[in-house]
Amino acid sequence: ASPSELVTQQTTEDDSDLEADANTLPNLNEFIPNDILQVLYQTREWKFQTTINELIHTQRTHLKSLKIMVKCFREPMENFHGMSPVELDCIFRNLDQLINLHTDFKNALLQHREEAKDHVVRNIGDLILKFVRDFRDEFAHACAYFIEDQAQALKLIKKKEQSPDFAQLMR
Repeated sequence: ASPSELVTQQTTEDDSDLEADANTLPNLNEFIPNDILQVLYQTREWKFQTTINELIHTQRTHLKSLKIMVKCFREPMENFHGMSPVELDCIFRNLDQLINLHTDFKNALLQHREEAKDHVVRNIGDLILKFVRDFRDEFAHACAYFIEDQAQALKLIKKKEQSPDFAQLMR
């Protein structure tokens, strides 16, 4: 099994985002009653609900990737005697902030769907505009800050990989 599969197996009880499969989009019938789906089928509303479903799923799979980065890379590196806090910060910077921002957005989307009559999401634009108004600058700054020293972080990782202990840790 791959490292991400092992992490997923070990931690899915605590975190449903780790169950998200990037290759499998959940069916709308998991959220919308079948009688409503039959009315929506082959309408613009069907496409709209499918797009919203994809947006929520994309947030979950992105969060899964970020959380796997924590479990498979950051946590082992934090316990590795050859990594300083400065080096860890160079590589992982504000990863927790990114996870929190994306979690907040995903949770808002899920709550919006849960509160919708028959789970047919309407007025999603209002929710997205609210997030853009409230968090645009924070999202933009957080993403820019995370990748700001990416080239330096990659150089650091390549240098550390010369150590057999570090190379073993990364396997």
